[in-house]
Amino acid sequence: MNDKQQVERVFARLFNGGLIERVPKRADDAQVFLALAAASLPGAAHAETEVNLHLAAWLEDIVTPVSMDYVTVRRALVDAQFLLRDVSGHRYSPNFRKISSVLTEEAMQVRPVDVMIQVHAEREARRRARVS
Repeated sequence: MNDKQQVERVFARLFNGGLIERVPKRADDAQVFLALAAASLPGAAHAETEVNLHLAAWLEDIVTPVSMDYVTVRRALVDAQFLLRDVSGHRYSPNFRKISSVLTEEAMQVRPVDVMIQVHAEREARRRARVS
């Protein structure tokens, strides 16, 4: 199970080259990324449109839109069983049993955009230190 600091380190590594371009290839990183995306959804069942809108907002500031979109992430969430689909395929619910096997409660509160801002600030500080 990943704690807050571990999740922040994963996202810092993912943001090292800028915005995230795809669901991470490393299995552990993908699990953290997907678990956090699923944890960001409220606990009730949602229509596909609601899930799409929520994921689009969650991804908006952290991914390259031409390379990864909410549909790709929603499908990955379902495939990895972080998001459960009802029998009819119209309603989705976060699988908190699976999410909590990957993230602690505190780690579920990490905001990737905050990690990205911190990574960029640290990079800028290092750049300024080299110039001085």
